[in-house]
Amino acid sequence: MQAHNYQLRKEALQEELHRYAWWISRKGQLFSKIAAPLGWKRSRIVRQWAGRPEGALAWPLGLGLLPLNTLSCDHDFWKHEAHHLLSNVLIQLESEPQLHVDRGGILYAALRLHELGILSPNYLDRISSMVNKLTDRSGVKDGKIAYTEGRDEVLVDTLGMICPALARLSRLTNESSYEDIAFRQIQAFHQNATDSETGWVWHAFNRKTGEPLGLPGWGRGVAWHFLALVDTTLEIKAENRHSLLLQQATELKQKLSRIQRTDGHWPCVLTDKNSHPDTSVTAMVAYGLARLSTIETSTSEKDTNKCLRAALAALDNTTDTNGRILMGSGEAYGIGDYSTNFGAHLWNQGPAVAAEICANANL
Repeated sequence: MQAHNYQLRKEALQEELHRYAWWISRKGQLFSKIAAPLGWKRSRIVRQWAGRPEGALAWPLGLGLLPLNTLSCDHDFWKHEAHHLLSNVLIQLESEPQLHVDRGGILYAALRLHELGILSPNYLDRISSMVNKLTDRSGVKDGKIAYTEGRDEVLVDTLGMICPALARLSRLTNESSYEDIAFRQIQAFHQNATDSETGWVWHAFNRKTGEPLGLPGWGRGVAWHFLALVDTTLEIKAENRHSLLLQQATELKQKLSRIQRTDGHWPCVLTDKNSHPDTSVTAMVAYGLARLSTIETSTSEKDTNKCLRAALAALDNTTDTNGRILMGSGEAYGIGDYSTNFGAHLWNQGPAVAAEICANANL
């Protein structure tokens, strides 16, 4: 990817991280509460006027912080600014009575800062306390943690949001129960939500009835699955589990490489040849490929790098003059209800920058 474009992409990402982090912090939450008496419509207009991103804040911020996993140079922002951002966000998350699964990516990033020696030692205890709110939820024992407590839908997104964080926390604390939860969640989804005809995972399944939900081969859902497999593999300690997850990640990589478009992208729906190319899928898969290449054998790594280079070139070609990566699908409206609006999003930007940093260090 072009060095000039990389600098622009990095600056665009950092600007978005500040914006998302502020709105999820106490100050942002307070602003939303002050605006709430204006009514839903007016308060929404006021928040948008003040710069609040549309939709969810937490899981996009987690994806935006993925470059923390790939540090090899240019540490200043990621080690110091990210510390400031996360410190304010974690204070807000600690006040929440339950930990929603979409906060997992933020905790994953915080654990990385702790590992780098940026966050003080007590942060590990604080993050453990927050994660323990999640481990008390139903579905923990059978690997079927629902996206929302009290509901029965187990989403593929959940794999990428919580499993790497749980595996990393397990490694840093030597507490095997966290690794157990992560491994069970991945394997239960693999067993219950893999479509027999296409081989792609469904968006979700009902934890009580086993009914598959959404579509098999939703692009960003498969990308969540790939990210979960790769990042959890890199954290997990048990040799037998590591080998199994690496095998599953490699098999999914091969399946993805076979359907990569000639322009280097993957489509919004992997089973539809006419589906719109989606940079959110391309960026997340590129991140997984870059991270996977660090632990592969030389033969497998060669195939991975060919696929990765094509993906990075595709992301370069969809970068605008402000460094924003365009052509990413918007936030899903629900299971099986996917946005047809494509544009610049934090979930395109973060994984793409992370993939590029990692690729530059390893290619």
